[in-house]
Amino acid sequence: MKNILVIGGGAMGSAFTIPSLENKNNVTITEPYSKRFIKDLSSKKKFHSALKIKLPKKIKI
Repeated sequence: MKNILVIGGGAMGSAFTIPSLENKNNVTITEPYSKRFIKDLSSKKKFHSALKIKLPKKIKI
């Protein structure tokens, strides 16, 4: 199990987290430019406001 930090929560960064989690890695995602993104992903629902999808709950912010 590895620790992976994804910087940038856009489409590519968010998509990259899913196979990383499926391979049993610890994933932390951050977005330096969007406070709304951090607020949305900090909630229990993990809803990505720009992509309109729910991300896996195992993702850390």
